[in-house]
Amino acid sequence: ADNAKIDAALAAAASGGAKIAAGTYTGTGTYGVGNPNSLTFDFEPKLVIIMRPPADYSSYTYEAAVWIRGQPYGNQHFSESSGGSTGRCMSITLNWSGNTLFWYAEGSGANAGMQLNVTNQPYYYAVIG
Repeated sequence: ADNAKIDAALAAAASGGAKIAAGTYTGTGTYGVGNPNSLTFDFEPKLVIIMRPPADYSSYTYEAAVWIRGQPYGNQHFSESSGGSTGRCMSITLNWSGNTLFWYAEGSGANAGMQLNVTNQPYYYAVIG
């Protein structure tokens, strides 16, 4: 009975309810208000998740962001677990415009990594609309 409920919910979502997209982009190394990143979708995004996995999986270092539409700022989280655990959070300015999300990091300590835009680094995203 529970499986039937899940199947019904998935069918309803697929028939015009929730929309999902996933993909990748490659960082360019730029950052700041004059160099925002952007992603455009076939639908209006409501939730965006972006992640850069570690280049060397033995270090367990990653960069990730989770943003919800309607927020003017997003929190980008950095975590490390090689030899201990640390983390920090930086505010990112977001601009939601129709089917496009723009974002940038600026201010003291801002850099391409904080903007999820390190040169030649792959980033993965998942979006729900």
